[in-house]
Order: sequence, then C-alpha cells, then structure tokens
Amino acid sequence: MKKITNPLIVLMFILVLSACAKPIASIDEVDSIPIEIQNNLNKEARLQLFTNNQGDQYILFGSNARVDREVNEKNNHVIVSFKETEADGQQDDVYRVHAYKLNVNQSEDTTLDIYVNGELTPIDNVTSF
Repeated sequence: MKKITNPLIVLMFILVLSACAKPIASIDEVDSIPIEIQNNLNKEARLQLFTNNQGDQYILFGSNARVDREVNEKNNHVIVSFKETEADGQQDDVYRVHAYKLNVNQSEDTTLDIYVNGELTPIDNVTSF
C-alpha cells in the first residue's frame, strides 16, 4: 500500500469528511429577540415557540428560577430539556422570560419535545412569522 505523502490530498480528504458531518443540535440563550416575536408575545404563556420564514426557531420560557438547558437529537426527534434550579438555595422572586435560539437540522417530519424539570410540557403558544 502506498503511503500518502502529499499534505494537500490529506487536507482535501479531511475537508470532504467534515462537510458530510451532520451539524450538532444546540440551544443558545439570546439577549435580544426579533421585533416580530416581541409583537406576538403572549405574556400569560410560560412556554412559547416562534418560527420565522427562514426556519429559525426561538423558545421563550418563563421562570422565577435559574434555568439550565440542553438539547439532544436522535433520528428525527429533538428533545429540549429545561431544569429550574434554585440560586443559592432560594428561588428568585423575579419572574423572567428566558429566550433561546434552537439550532437543529430539521425536516418536515421532525418532532420537538420540551421537558421542564423532567416532565413533558405542552407549548402554550406556537407562532410563525
């Protein structure tokens, strides 16, 4: 077997393999949300999902606790988990709406499940803009 000595060939091989890799799902907290979300925000809803024409998805979650989050993707199933934790052993008296941008490789048959503190939770408001 020949030994590959040309670094350019090796680099091209690595680039081709990385281009074929599936993007990893992530959920990032955002400081600002599009004006369309602000205009359609339901102040009574605890859990809201917004999707724009480009397929960007935002999840808004209201809580008076610190919120940890994670996202997992398995086949065509996206699972977002929120866990409310008490800061320094006490819950905060201030109710905050945490805004997150969901980054997943979705198709038409992708299912989204959101868990809050380990329980599957219905989305109170779903809006497309």
